[in-house]
Amino acid sequence: MRHDVTDDSPAGPLQGLRVLDLTAGLGRMAGKILAELGADVVRLLPGERGPDLDGPDEPGLLDLWHDARCRSAVLDLEDPDDAARFRAAVARCEVLLDARPPGAMARLGLGPDELSAINPRLVHVTLTPQGSDGPRAGWRSSDLVAQALGGYLSVTGDPDHPIALWGRQAATLGGFYAAMSALAGVHRLRVTGAGSWVDLSLHQAVVSCSEHLLMYWWFPEALAPLGAPIAPRQRSLHWVRAFEVVPCRRGACMVSPAAGGLLALIAWLKARGHAQSVPDEPDAEQLLTIIPPLMEALHAVALETDATELFEAGQSLHVPFGEAYSIAQVATCDQHIQRGYFRPVEIDRGEPGDDRDLRLPGPLARFERTPAPPPTAPRLIDRTDLTELWSEPTTTADRGGRDDNAADQETADRGGSDDAADRDPDTGTDDEAADRDPDTGTDDEAADRDPDTGTDDAGPLAGIRVLDFTHVLAGPFATRNLADLGADVIRVQTDERSAGTAANEFPYNVMWGRSKRSIQLHMKHPEARDVLRRLVERADVVIDNFSAGVMAGWGAGPEQLAEWNPSIVSVSMSGCGADGPWQSYVTYAPTIHALCGLTALTGPKGETDCGPGIAFNDHVSGLAGAACLLAALEHRNLTGRGQHIDLSQFEIGTYLVGPAVVDHLATGRLAESNGNVDPFAPHLVNDVFRCADGDWLAVTVVDAADRERAAAVGLDPEGEPTATIRRWAADRDAVDAQDLLQGAGVAAGVVQNAQHLMSDPQLAHRDWLVTMDSPMLGSQTTERHPARWYSGGRELTLAYRPTAYLGEHNFEVYEQVLDWDAERIATAIGDELIL
Repeated sequence: MRHDVTDDSPAGPLQGLRVLDLTAGLGRMAGKILAELGADVVRLLPGERGPDLDGPDEPGLLDLWHDARCRSAVLDLEDPDDAARFRAAVARCEVLLDARPPGAMARLGLGPDELSAINPRLVHVTLTPQGSDGPRAGWRSSDLVAQALGGYLSVTGDPDHPIALWGRQAATLGGFYAAMSALAGVHRLRVTGAGSWVDLSLHQAVVSCSEHLLMYWWFPEALAPLGAPIAPRQRSLHWVRAFEVVPCRRGACMVSPAAGGLLALIAWLKARGHAQSVPDEPDAEQLLTIIPPLMEALHAVALETDATELFEAGQSLHVPFGEAYSIAQVATCDQHIQRGYFRPVEIDRGEPGDDRDLRLPGPLARFERTPAPPPTAPRLIDRTDLTELWSEPTTTADRGGRDDNAADQETADRGGSDDAADRDPDTGTDDEAADRDPDTGTDDEAADRDPDTGTDDAGPLAGIRVLDFTHVLAGPFATRNLADLGADVIRVQTDERSAGTAANEFPYNVMWGRSKRSIQLHMKHPEARDVLRRLVERADVVIDNFSAGVMAGWGAGPEQLAEWNPSIVSVSMSGCGADGPWQSYVTYAPTIHALCGLTALTGPKGETDCGPGIAFNDHVSGLAGAACLLAALEHRNLTGRGQHIDLSQFEIGTYLVGPAVVDHLATGRLAESNGNVDPFAPHLVNDVFRCADGDWLAVTVVDAADRERAAAVGLDPEGEPTATIRRWAADRDAVDAQDLLQGAGVAAGVVQNAQHLMSDPQLAHRDWLVTMDSPMLGSQTTERHPARWYSGGRELTLAYRPTAYLGEHNFEVYEQVLDWDAERIATAIGDELIL
């Protein structure tokens, strides 16, 4: 039997969730995330764990990073006895993570249909380089090739040499997507009792997180001054040209005149003899024109200033500066230390004298009620144990079910009333509470709402209502994923915070605002808090990514939200977390990249001032936020209790470089930038090459076997591998060279920009784009969610809706959710309550 779900204990929100994990390098992060959140993850390995990141006589620290809290068994699925053990385990699990090549499991009689027949309740997530079908489904890949094909290398690195993000970040991204997808499938399982097959394409996942790459292509006129339609590769200079890593007297620092401290920054620069031509108080029309002189002034000041001093000065002015930290600085950062972010691993030390500092970054987020359990060393179990794994087939009841008495007590503890469902809605209580399923906590009627006005009744998250206070990218990307999967996401906006580059029609916001409804609520109005209370009482999730304390300043902090609705899941996605010395720091993705070490690691050998060319951490933070709130909803669905989640985007950034931090803490080694060299494996070749047509080609030759394959297309097997490929590629167009190598079984891919992506045959096969009529834009094209969903032998249709204009759904939402009539809504608009 699964463990009973308990509360108020460090077991995580997914305590007892049964997960089988067939991932290896690709998707391995998914099992790590689920295990850290409390799931019982059993990895099924084709061979023994390896010594990645270590010397030959040391346990694998990379395995420790990925497999903490996991059990593992070595299994050969081609062996009949092992295949029988696997089938027995599948019958008893709820989630299967599978990153084997397309068709590999089907050839063993273990494809999605066969596994569903074994366990109709199974949530089966497959993560493959290109998806399960299509002309490139069988292509070989590597992280370098995935980043090249997905567009990252077209905007990252030197103008004359593309460079991949350090640390196999495509695989990391795929893992986050897979974990979120698994939890969305689990939610659907709780509501419908049906399992799902999720066909997740890493290629589409990477493209979906390419930030401005597609935006430049779709909005060429609006972004022409910035280089549209093709986004350029320009080292650390951000696409808006208002963020850049600059050399300092010592070190380097990400600087920017963005955010609320602009006037203070101008005064600070002038006091040091710079930026004299910039107005003391520029008006809105001058904001874009003053960026170049301000950046020039910041370059000059940086050369006079220590990087740490410049970083701290900028943050004191409320502008998003961030020193380009080394991994050693990340490992000793006061913010991480104060929040206890590096947690010791419970491990059998084995040999006497083994005094290595074995600590792991984590947890992914802070759960108020169900904190993450402490990390423990991976444990190898015998393959014969799989036959009796989890004892018996799973049912919802195995996880303990909802404890209604506990939920009633929680309501009383928070000062609420268990009669809330009977109170008049005009008094501000949730009269919809009685309609929620007592076993799942979801609103059954919500799942039947018209998809044009509420949720997509085919989506796995249909019935979930989200109040969305997020802005910029990380938060909106979290809620976009929820909306794509059927949740009713309601953006709560104001005129004041939705102007200029924050306007709904600005290209950046169009990209992340699809499939959501938009209402206005002027939070400075004296009646706003009461209206918000009524909305919260009828919601499942409240999410924001403001600086710490903004929601509390409106009288809507976590404690207040829980008092209004004890089952609410609230998520705060601040830059550095709700406490610690950096809790008030201003951050954007370039700031986080610098502070977490990713900037210093991503670049030419030994250089620390390059970094990612996209807001990678914003996208990953969004996926992490979505996954964490779905984990909390799983706990809520089984206990009736909500909770608050404190997610630090800085800590998510440190997750991205987790292996380097673990290695440094344990051995003292210091990871450094090294171009496209893979940090975890000694590939013969892992680099990019200029081709005859001027395009770049990424190639990974793993070993001697790969080299023999490459010889079949004319590559000299005796010459130095990198020089041989360079000469060979220079005589061929990039696409031809790519196709020749892939035909021979060697991982290769063109460094694609937006124009390449529009003619990518694999993306076309997967029908990756959707064009919608838009009341705001006339027409809107967007990429689809990177996974296809199947259940009961049919594909689930995910509904997409164009980005809403500001307040587009004021009448619709206030009528549907609060039962206001048109006259009352019009009065609220006239009173500037809805503004």
